[in-house]
Amino acid sequence: MEFAHGAHVYKYSRLGSGVIDVKLKFRNIASALALTLLPVIGVSSASANVSDRVVLQIPQKIISKQLPSAPGVTKILLATNTPYVIKSEGAIGELSLTFTSQGTIDGRSFGTHSQVPTQHTGCVYVDQPWSTSLFTSEYRTASGSGRPLDQAIIIEVTHDPMIAPQLTIEAADLAAVRVTPLECS
Repeated sequence: MEFAHGAHVYKYSRLGSGVIDVKLKFRNIASALALTLLPVIGVSSASANVSDRVVLQIPQKIISKQLPSAPGVTKILLATNTPYVIKSEGAIGELSLTFTSQGTIDGRSFGTHSQVPTQHTGCVYVDQPWSTSLFTSEYRTASGSGRPLDQAIIIEVTHDPMIAPQLTIEAADLAAVRVTPLECS
């Protein structure tokens, strides 16, 4: 037997000799459902917050080695997993940059998994002897997985033979102002 009184529904049933009163309320069902779903909603929002805060940081690696070269030319073998900036210190005048993506050094091949900048050559006119950016890349030298020698390129900087610029290569700040290479004279 059932009867309703307001929001309450009462059910009576006879089992054996006793009477069992089962009281069902819509409000209780909604509350039970909400309490059941609350942990699920809370866990999913908590995991979203955690994933928003966790950032995968791959260490920036720059491997460079200056190679033997003639006076007026500085050659650098470079492999990076991050964009880079080439800086010069102690040089005034025109510096020419040329990038080579593949070749051999001492009978060993390099650059099978490398990429060079879209601007393969250009000149920078330096008018002060302190640290000056010559080139800022947008990409790393590595174009695929492999050994550093496979991901390496050669940067050739041509300069006045009377000077020996100190060239350094660092991880690039992509928000920094870029130097625009000019045509060489």
